Amino acid sequence: TTLIADYLASRAIPALWYQLDSGDTDPATFFHYLALASYRLYKQDLPLPKLAAEYQGDLATFTRRFIERLCAGIDPPAVFVFDNFQDLPPSSPLQPLFREFIATLPDGCRAFFLSREKPPAWVAGFAARHAVHFIDPDRLRLTEEEAIGIIRLLGDGFATRYSDADIRQIHQTVDGWAAGLILMCRAWQQSPALTPLWKDERSHALIFDYFASELFERLNAEKQEFLLQSALLPMMPPA
Repeated sequence: TTLIADYLASRAIPALWYQLDSGDTDPATFFHYLALASYRLYKQDLPLPKLAAEYQGDLATFTRRFIERLCAGIDPPAVFVFDNFQDLPPSSPLQPLFREFIATLPDGCRAFFLSREKPPAWVAGFAARHAVHFIDPDRLRLTEEEAIGIIRLLGDGFATRYSDADIRQIHQTVDGWAAGLILMCRAWQQSPALTPLWKDERSHALIFDYFASELFERLNAEKQEFLLQSALLPMMPPA
């Protein structure tokens, strides 16, 4: 999310940013809010089509008509960003509509799908035609130099208190994870000394809160129950 937001801002590219969630299961509601979100980009007085009854049996055609009208009224370049795509249920009727959405985009318009999970099966056809590009999660991991630079930029006094070697140890502990680095730094601010931080209960509490709020709470009940029960096991072989 941060990478794409910085990319768009640094290049001054107009963007429509749509935050998906598990409740996005109704096509009519989705297109309604998509139209509302596009008002800054859409330059024509002609209103965007609404999902009327005649299109209910042919959502693919409506999707193409909607995107054609929308993109015809947008000055390129323009970008559509769909954030938290992993929250969209695999069974959502929007999944196949995104396939039509991407297939209809004209030159000068791009779409970014931000997700913590692997792309759905409908993306395979675009990949075979070299029409999509994937950013592997490993490429988003911070290098040691980037981690040092980020901590130095944070300032607040503590950033200059410790050596590059100390920061490299933190980087190694979080394995280049940007959010983990920031959480460790927040715990570091509260520590009078570097205790090793990865053994500090305060840093563990911050990381636990992050996973609980950002990840665990968004899982369905079945996955939550599995994680809670399997956490009690001393070890668990893959099966």
